[in-house]
Amino acid sequence: MLTLLDETVAKVLVSMTAGPSSVIGGGKSQATVTLTAPAPDGGAIVAISSSNGTIAPIPATVKFPAGIKIVTFSIETKAVTEPVQITITASLGGASRKAILKVTKN
Repeated sequence: MLTLLDETVAKVLVSMTAGPSSVIGGGKSQATVTLTAPAPDGGAIVAISSSNGTIAPIPATVKFPAGIKIVTFSIETKAVTEPVQITITASLGGASRKAILKVTKN
């Protein structure tokens, strides 16, 4: 589920955003996870989940190297036959933040 390389980072997950927040199925978006302070020596790992991994597959985790506060990752969506709203969640040390990605049909 969630692995922390250093417990001191457990309370610093501040935001999770997706942009653009609406894409046509088959299009790309980018998610950004932000910490309030730089990751400690050894870095930190944040768990990531998607409410619909078939349409918006994402990595299970993102790693923050030591000294880094912001990490982004790509979301390549699949084609849809009707609009779908997907929740992308980042979790760290019991805290979680969510972003909504809307995928529309072509």
